Amino acid sequence: MDKQYKILALEVTGTGTLLGLAFQYSLYPLFLILPLIILSFMSLYHWERLSIINAGEYIRELESSFIKEYPELGWERWLLKSPKRCAVYAFTELVSTFCVFCIYLLCVYGILSSDFGAGSFALIGSLWFRYLASALYFLLGVAIFLMYNDENLKECLRFKSGRMNKSENEKTSDQGKK
Repeated sequence: MDKQYKILALEVTGTGTLLGLAFQYSLYPLFLILPLIILSFMSLYHWERLSIINAGEYIRELESSFIKEYPELGWERWLLKSPKRCAVYAFTELVSTFCVFCIYLLCVYGILSSDFGAGSFALIGSLWFRYLASALYFLLGVAIFLMYNDENLKECLRFKSGRMNKSENEKTSDQGKK
């Protein structure tokens, strides 16, 4: 997970700095490049997460072969016994990628609000180009965000529904005691 946090830190500080420079010094062409940089960092973050999941599956297989007489031992088995243990990781992933997605949306806003100017970049400076580029970047960003966070969203919803069912069961058992 250390690599994930380093990728996230580099992404947030690097793109945040470039975004600030683009707004402060009117470096409008950066707005066209920054979303691609953010999406590539988001992909690196996701691929690192997949490698951690693969390592966990490998550890689970090793635990299964070495600890046959004590099935309750083993980190990966312990994690899988309760969904709330894994939900913490899903919430963390979801929140961190959502923060990055907000920076991504600021870049899309920068495309909409910036005046690229005329001259040799007349096509880029036109209003319809900015709307088209913003719409395409927005759709691409939403699609990639949902694709990479599909499992995290499901995990968080499962945890939330499990918690709600548990509290409902506790209420009915409390009513039965009275």
